[in-house]
Amino acid sequence: MIFAGSKGKTAEQIATVIGKNKTEKESVEYYSEFVKRHASIEVEDVVSKIPRNRKRAHSSSAASAATETRNVNVANGFFIDHKIDLVPSYEKLVMEEFDGKIQSINFDKSAAAVKEINKFVAEKTNKMIKKIITSEEISSQTSVILINAIHFIGFWEKPFKNRKTHAFNSNPSRIIPMMSKELKAKEDDWNFQRGDGWACLGIPYKSRKAWLYIVLPYEENGLDSLIKKFDLSLVEKCTERRKTGKMEIIISIISISSTIDLEKHLKALGIEDVFSDRADLTGMLKGTHRIEKAIHKAVIKIDEKGTEASAVTKTVMVARSGQHYFMQPIHFCI
Repeated sequence: MIFAGSKGKTAEQIATVIGKNKTEKESVEYYSEFVKRHASIEVEDVVSKIPRNRKRAHSSSAASAATETRNVNVANGFFIDHKIDLVPSYEKLVMEEFDGKIQSINFDKSAAAVKEINKFVAEKTNKMIKKIITSEEISSQTSVILINAIHFIGFWEKPFKNRKTHAFNSNPSRIIPMMSKELKAKEDDWNFQRGDGWACLGIPYKSRKAWLYIVLPYEENGLDSLIKKFDLSLVEKCTERRKTGKMEIIISIISISSTIDLEKHLKALGIEDVFSDRADLTGMLKGTHRIEKAIHKAVIKIDEKGTEASAVTKTVMVARSGQHYFMQPIHFCI
């Protein structure tokens, strides 16, 4: 949404990251299609619409996705100070292409503004993320707070059983809850791959539209070196189809959260002007503005029933002035 409202060199820098060799129109259409396909729906609707017929593919096309259980919900919120003018054409684009909520808000009343924004985030993430912003992060110079929220909920095709506590190989060593599953060669069609120093287990969610991939380094303290070589070719190898066969699996119950300041990472990719007085955001806002903060917060829970995860990105703009026991640190992706 920021790219769609930026101009000049600011837009060029963003385009090199999110849409190489694509026009602005093509990039907007691409992300618009994704947002609309995963438009915000109630979590209860996802639970009630789980299909009985399971598909045997790893993923589905955009055309067939609408007929399957929707695991991912995306919501965009554009909170603009009541004194700031939004460019009419951009307002139309946010609502029509990004299914965005645009709300005029008084940032001078920071407590009320924070309450409203955090309420939006909590609703869109099934209350997994209840707070994305505080009163201290809002000032009289704040003009816009842009929120992108994504919520994932997935139920295992075949739930795990037998929660027990086991020793986990960490420093220091800990006793944590684990879940187990015995896979039968003819009944359980999961995915299993091996590579140089690692093994990867693919666990299907219902409808098989989404999978959880867990990568285990063979070395007890080998996660750091594994992450350094984790690239697209390794992802492709992990997701290559190969049935598990008979296998006993033990995996830790996972519940983690993280908050990341995106500014330094975006600057490392070449997106710099938007954070400076050189920012050109005249495609969305009248006057001179720049991005003050870009924060990403994520929460994920994985247990016997399945996975629930939420991620929120906050952008603040201101005016210028055999046996596989996963009992050690792992890398995972959905």
